[in-house]
Amino acid sequence: MGLLRKAGLAVPGQQEEAAEEPSHREGGGLLYRSLAARQTTVPRPTPDPHAAQITADIPLDTASPQAPAEPAPAPPPVALVTAASATDILSRLRALPDTVELPSLIFGVLKDTLAISRGALLLYDPMRMVYAPWASCGLDQTTLHRLRISLGAVGSFTALANGRPVIVEAGPSLAEYQRYFSSRELASVSRFALAPFIADEKLIGALLVLETAPPFDEPARLLACLEEVCGTASPAIHRARSETMRPLPAVPGRPGATLEEGISRLVSSSQAGTCRYLCFSVSLDTWQRRILEANRYLDPFRLGEDLRYFLGAFAADLGAAFPLPGGVFLFALQGIEPGSLDLLVHQLRTYLSTLFGASNGKGTEIPVLRSRMYPDDGTDVAGLLSFFTS
Repeated sequence: MGLLRKAGLAVPGQQEEAAEEPSHREGGGLLYRSLAARQTTVPRPTPDPHAAQITADIPLDTASPQAPAEPAPAPPPVALVTAASATDILSRLRALPDTVELPSLIFGVLKDTLAISRGALLLYDPMRMVYAPWASCGLDQTTLHRLRISLGAVGSFTALANGRPVIVEAGPSLAEYQRYFSSRELASVSRFALAPFIADEKLIGALLVLETAPPFDEPARLLACLEEVCGTASPAIHRARSETMRPLPAVPGRPGATLEEGISRLVSSSQAGTCRYLCFSVSLDTWQRRILEANRYLDPFRLGEDLRYFLGAFAADLGAAFPLPGGVFLFALQGIEPGSLDLLVHQLRTYLSTLFGASNGKGTEIPVLRSRMYPDDGTDVAGLLSFFTS
């Protein structure tokens, strides 16, 4: 049962169930280290009042011996640094709102707490069967376009299914990723880290870290922290994505069908003269910008993909939703009268706000651009589409 019926829409005559790209340093990357000189403070000797006369007779070019420099304190053990950092990260993750774009919010927390300057969170795209960047920072556009990794294509990425983070170092392992990065991006790193998100014994995503700040520029500390954090965050990502995005009925039309073919098949799927469709278009352009403002690392293309899915789910009971250019969507729903359009759009806005939380901004409306009844206002599908796209 689709979402329109669950929303309880009253249909007359029917009974419904209620950034800037960072500069790359020579030899930089995950293990880039600052070699600032360490300064030591030498304590001054305590003056001896009884030695005043003696010191007065010492020639000026003779220096008194100085106390030996105190040794620099030893750095805290890796386990202590990692535990403290993981605790801080996990407390921030627990405070995040439970929305469908939770992965991009999780990436924002990891970027801030680990000072990641180049990295991405890859999620599984079931339509294309690849792991693609849903959120990222510091990567050039060529890399973001190429970064589509299928499971089994790269040995070190496939190894993530074991549940442990890995370091990909210079040599054959790093060379396997050449097709997924721009030449400039890959040449700027000598190694990078990958950490898995696993739920229901499946690899649902991965965190890619190309460059971060001390102390997590050291692989041991970074991997230990990521193993705990990613393992804890995996169930939340699974709830936000996999459990929410169940498979939908196929959109009318063959794979790769044009918009006209899809609508033609939709309206011809019922017996002639027995079904009327309310066709209307809405703009989600402002609404999408609000979401991107609240999720600054979220990939705009992936947001568009999510909206296509959820609008399709909303319309699945009574028809279909089709994307048009410029953030516009066209709905074709059977059995809906024009007088119910305002209520329908209100339910659509409530539905999307439930999924994405308050990130779309209070008071942000979803304007209806045009509406038309089929076949009342004509049976020519080409003319119908021209009405909505002109």
